[in-house]
Amino acid sequence: MYLSKLTSMIHFIEVVTSMVLAYIIEIPKPFRENEQNSILLTLWHSPRPPTGHILLAKITQDLCYLIEHGISIYINDIGYIHFDVYVQAVCADGPGQSKVTEMTSYNGYFACRVCEFRGTYEARDGTCSYSWSSYIRTRPPFRTKDRFESCLKEVERLKTRGSQDINVFGLKGISPLNEIIFIPNQAVYDYFHLSLEVSSFIS
Repeated sequence: MYLSKLTSMIHFIEVVTSMVLAYIIEIPKPFRENEQNSILLTLWHSPRPPTGHILLAKITQDLCYLIEHGISIYINDIGYIHFDVYVQAVCADGPGQSKVTEMTSYNGYFACRVCEFRGTYEARDGTCSYSWSSYIRTRPPFRTKDRFESCLKEVERLKTRGSQDINVFGLKGISPLNEIIFIPNQAVYDYFHLSLEVSSFIS
């Protein structure tokens, strides 16, 4: 009787779980791939998805400190050893990458993180396509640090004016990751979902 009352009070809700993991890459194989080499930096478990800022703001602040000061670790029989900390790259699936970098996804305008290729809107499926012939014809410029920073300043200006649906050459907002990496070079592509998209067109 009590059990039936208990189960009747349970409501199933959809929950979003997001993790931010770090890996120490400058150690030899097979230890590099060992699951004990993964460091959990953030765990989000909620009915509402997090913003990139919520996920990464505190982590980025802590990493900035470690990049500046390094870290000293005590190793048995040796003592404390000082290590310098660098962030090599950021890797996520397509939607996660778009969220944490504050850049458009692969089917929006200016989706390329390396260059400023606008893309062509396809009305039939509501996405942008990026043909090789258009790339050759337009020769879009690569994203340089100066150009990227000027786009970030423009995004900030538009946000302070209260603008919605911002897209400044693919930038939708200002990611905390800009403090520790250069996103065009250090945000690794999600090749799995890109190849899945291509294979779905072929089959």
